[in-house]
Amino acid sequence: EKNTKIDLIDPFINGYNERSSAFVGEEEMPFESNYPHLIGTVWVEPDFNGPVDDKEQSIGDYIGINMMCEVQNDDGSTSVFPLGYEVMLRPGNRDGIMTFDFSLGPEDLFLMNLTCSINMTFDIAFNEENIYEDDRQVDIYLLDLRLEENPSSSDPNTIWSIYENQLDSSGKGFTLSSEINTVSYDYGAVSLGGVENNVNYGVEIENVYDPEINSYRIEESHELLKLLKLDSIEALEINGFVDGEEFTFTKGVDWQEGLELSEIE
Repeated sequence: EKNTKIDLIDPFINGYNERSSAFVGEEEMPFESNYPHLIGTVWVEPDFNGPVDDKEQSIGDYIGINMMCEVQNDDGSTSVFPLGYEVMLRPGNRDGIMTFDFSLGPEDLFLMNLTCSINMTFDIAFNEENIYEDDRQVDIYLLDLRLEENPSSSDPNTIWSIYENQLDSSGKGFTLSSEINTVSYDYGAVSLGGVENNVNYGVEIENVYDPEINSYRIEESHELLKLLKLDSIEALEINGFVDGEEFTFTKGVDWQEGLELSEIE
């Protein structure tokens, strides 16, 4: 059902392997079971409210992100294992946007027919002394978290998402809970960048030059364009090289926004 064409000469070309992809010549033939994927996107907000000579207070913030799975065994015992290695994520102006995609089925975690609990945690232990000394909060945005079947298809089945359902899992076949004092909801648009304390910040990306229209744009395959409910992309600052030296180009003089999403002229 996943392919429009089935090769009857080699019907098992889609047999899964680690991280599940196979090729017939240059054509990718991905395997994807009907078991759901756990998909998410994380952004850590930077802080530029420091003194004039040291505005970026969050430069040393490494946020530990852990996802652990606890499985109920037949004998009543439990087994705990990580879904992945601990990720140390810096604010978005340094490390950008983090995305993850775990298959709960045979492509990845093999949790079929098991009763399990998945726990996602964030900690500031790496830089907590400076954070407390500065008397500041660290804002972590969970831009996307969803349980979805067949995410690579043109018509995926979203079982639950924090965007649509928040933490309400009624009728979904599982339960959700969170730390009441640390989790809140933000409705409306979220800007991953802007100007704070006269400092431009955002996500650093590379643009590709298109000589036919004399403009730059993000490649169509760029992960940024796959963000859930992406509304717009605005260039704040463009840096490059002139005569071998680093140079910051001036908006309105050296460049301007194009008509298409992410286009720069």
